[in-house]
Amino acid sequence: MIEVKHLTVTKTDGTELLRDVSFTLAPGDKVALIGEEGNGKSTLLKLIHDPVVPDHLIVTGEIRRDHEITGYLPQHLPAAWYQTIPADYLLSYSLEAVQRHLT
Repeated sequence: MIEVKHLTVTKTDGTELLRDVSFTLAPGDKVALIGEEGNGKSTLLKLIHDPVVPDHLIVTGEIRRDHEITGYLPQHLPAAWYQTIPADYLLSYSLEAVQRHLT
């Protein structure tokens, strides 16, 4: 389960990306994020995947998840991945996660 409670994300320049966002996703739920460019969709997904807050953001609220997210395709891939397909990236990511659990 993923639970987001009262999440507000603001850039350090004062630009508010998200204000008081709350939702819960249960296993098997499907969701679509729709919005104009620059409204925080990718930022929200990045924070759900990795709760370490970048220096250029101020984040309040809570993000809880009861399991590790084993696949995440960022908006901007490292240059080394430009000649591959998304499945290659995700499979590589998943293999790294499995290897972490085995060691």
